[in-house]
Amino acid sequence: MPIHPAAVHFPIALLPMAFLLEAVGHFAKRDELRKAAIWLLVVGVMAAWLAVLTGYLAQEHASQTVRESRGLELLQLHSKMAYFVTALWSGLLLGRIYLERPETERWRTLWLAFAFLGCLLIFFTAYLGGRMVYEFGAGVARPPLSPIDLQGSMPR
Repeated sequence: MPIHPAAVHFPIALLPMAFLLEAVGHFAKRDELRKAAIWLLVVGVMAAWLAVLTGYLAQEHASQTVRESRGLELLQLHSKMAYFVTALWSGLLLGRIYLERPETERWRTLWLAFAFLGCLLIFFTAYLGGRMVYEFGAGVARPPLSPIDLQGSMPR
């Protein structure tokens, strides 16, 4: 059962939303938005690790079904990016927890810059995953290898 395609949507949605709520909460001075952002961040990072785990488990099947060597290269890049992005957001979560301390406000803009970069990297990693599936058939079952009688199936 392919769990990875379902699992990836949670971090793709939750982490950028955490960034948006944090940014709006910071600039509008709305603490309730920042509190919601940290909860989205916690759940989003947990979901990212779940997506990495399910991706790791699906990697062998995907590599067996990919159609071209370029697809295998894309699979490896997607995998490396997923690990990097998840580690980045894990660090951002720790940084965000640190920002709860008094007198750390001056670091919030730097945190927002890295979180924006994290959002871009999430979208790029998702783009790579989509290309693997739609262009190279990664994870999609191959049709049976049997000769097709084109003469018999064509109307005359």
